[in-house]
Amino acid sequence: MIHLTSPPRARLATLLLATFSFSACQSDLSIQNATEGATVDESPSRVPAVTIATDATLPFHVDAVDAAAVTWSALSEANAGEAGGGIDSAGVFRATRAGRYLIMAASGDAHALAYVTVTEDASTTGAAAAPVTLSFATPRTASLDKRLNLSLSDFWIESSPDSVVLAPGGSRRLSVVGRSADGASWSIRPEWKATGGTVTDSGQYTAPSTAGVHRVVATRQGDVQTDTTVLIVGDGASLSDSASAPTPTPTPVSSPTAPLPPTSVTTACTNEPAGYRRVIDAPWNVLPSRMPQLSSEGFTYFNEQIPTLSIVQDPTAPASAPSIMEMRYPQGFVGGFGPSKFATGSLRPNAGNLYVCFWFKVSPNWTTMGHSITKFFYVKQEGSGLAHAVIAHGQDDHMYLKSLLQYPDDRLNYNIGESFVPANDIGGGGWHKVEVLWEANTPGERNGGFRQWVDGQLTGSDETAYWFIGGLQPYWDSLWFEPTFGTPYNIVPADQSWYLDQMVVSVK
Repeated sequence: MIHLTSPPRARLATLLLATFSFSACQSDLSIQNATEGATVDESPSRVPAVTIATDATLPFHVDAVDAAAVTWSALSEANAGEAGGGIDSAGVFRATRAGRYLIMAASGDAHALAYVTVTEDASTTGAAAAPVTLSFATPRTASLDKRLNLSLSDFWIESSPDSVVLAPGGSRRLSVVGRSADGASWSIRPEWKATGGTVTDSGQYTAPSTAGVHRVVATRQGDVQTDTTVLIVGDGASLSDSASAPTPTPTPVSSPTAPLPPTSVTTACTNEPAGYRRVIDAPWNVLPSRMPQLSSEGFTYFNEQIPTLSIVQDPTAPASAPSIMEMRYPQGFVGGFGPSKFATGSLRPNAGNLYVCFWFKVSPNWTTMGHSITKFFYVKQEGSGLAHAVIAHGQDDHMYLKSLLQYPDDRLNYNIGESFVPANDIGGGGWHKVEVLWEANTPGERNGGFRQWVDGQLTGSDETAYWFIGGLQPYWDSLWFEPTFGTPYNIVPADQSWYLDQMVVSVK
């Protein structure tokens, strides 16, 4: 069970409603109740706004579209956990509680929105609830104009159990519910997918006849929210042996005076400087643990985000085959933030010198959609506002490695390592080894070191890097992944992924 949340003080970019329907579906699946806890735009432009009385019905329909192809969603500003309003599959909205609601019609890539104000004053104009016609004439226009400030941490799904041990051929019923931050829960209709063995529509999993580790991913129908159960199948194991997989003893999050112990799995990171302390050496055969715990590989999830991370198998992985980590961007995903977030434990003590090495590839259908930025990970110094990022500059679906230096005053921001040459391209669907080295500057002076290598070839260097502004002590607290994809104007056209094989993080 994996839930993720924003890193400290980091907030999600504003989300477009048109992509997600975070609806608290109750047992009556013919009515989609309004997802709550939302804040809607107070000045909708080119979006219909209607006022009705409580208990009035308000029919919606869409011009020139097969009604059966339209999916309807409703969100409200009300407090989560109280049923206030909903819309059925025919587009008929009804609210039993006063408030402001946002209605969405979706069909493929086209979206249309409307605002509804519900009042207890029956004399209010619009109480008669005349039908409202929406239009898909300009696909996505409304959804790009009107955004919903809805934190993904407010709603998630939760599969049970987290993990389970089975004998070969054994069986176990899995379940999943929707949950919200205030403790409410509701039934949902999931889709199940198993990486090994079989799973029925009702969640009954049957293990294969051979030993192995498999995953069953539950995805809420019509949404991108997922959660995962890990199935450990082994000779001699049985349901009576254990109802869940053994949980390793958590490693406490390290403090600045008690760093994580270094590990040593691979020596293939050829440009790692001598004298650096290796904090992470992850072959990606397990996912990070939920915070505040750390996985055995030194990473931790942030809670209550959409978990789109998976451990998958790739015998062609160059460093630690076959297990690798997949970061999936689901179809319909709205750019401007990352679908999953995870981080190292404390990197301290260090003096601001950092080396990162990893193997990377994208799925064959990867597209940048013309945007210029895919951010992979940040390196943070807590309390200072420094959050420098390693990114890929997208250009005609090429991905050119560089770093973006970000400061509390964004007028200081600048790129380093930009190079639009084939040797610096980490796109194309094949495996690439990426190495970056940051050497601390004297705070306030432009004398820091920078190197980046792609497949062992130096593709960027600088001796005037400006990592730390004046008055700051050089050090880094953590490295965390928030793999931001483009901007809110980029909506992923089909499931696509990037993959990590082996990752080394060293500091000095």
